[in-house]
Amino acid sequence: MSTLGAELARAQHQWGRVETAAQAADAAPGEVFALARAVVRRWWELEEFWARETVWRPRLEGVVEATRARCGGVAGWGDA
Repeated sequence: MSTLGAELARAQHQWGRVETAAQAADAAPGEVFALARAVVRRWWELEEFWARETVWRPRLEGVVEATRARCGGVAGWGDA
């Protein structure tokens, strides 16, 4: 399994905990995911951050690619 594959497997394994915490906070799990995505997208907009960043860009691209391959078009993902 690739590093990204292992990382995605760990994230999926932990999703139950995220879902439980979201429900305890009276938030839909999708809202939690949308907020996390919004934060990462904001980082993406900060050129000074990405000029020195070497880890997150490939991770984000890999997650988007893997999600599209597994789930098809995900509502709200646009062309990101």
